[in-house]
Amino acid sequence: MFNPGLVFELQKKWQTFTENHPKFPAFLRAVSNTELAPGSVIEISITTAEGQNIASNVKLTESDVQMLKEVAEMMRSAR
Repeated sequence: MFNPGLVFELQKKWQTFTENHPKFPAFLRAVSNTELAPGSVIEISITTAEGQNIASNVKLTESDVQMLKEVAEMMRSAR
């Protein structure tokens, strides 16, 4: 069930996050303008405050690429 209050709350939190980290939305825009294809690799790395590094990556399949396109389209239409 759709909860408009939750969406509003998430929007406020996202706005605060992007104000604190203005380079991150620019990164997301650059990614959204890049054509991902099967075989592309998405990697994420986290370094904790204690210095521990945790990383993972995925090599995209055709179905992954399609799902990411659908999510991007849903995000665009939600604006």
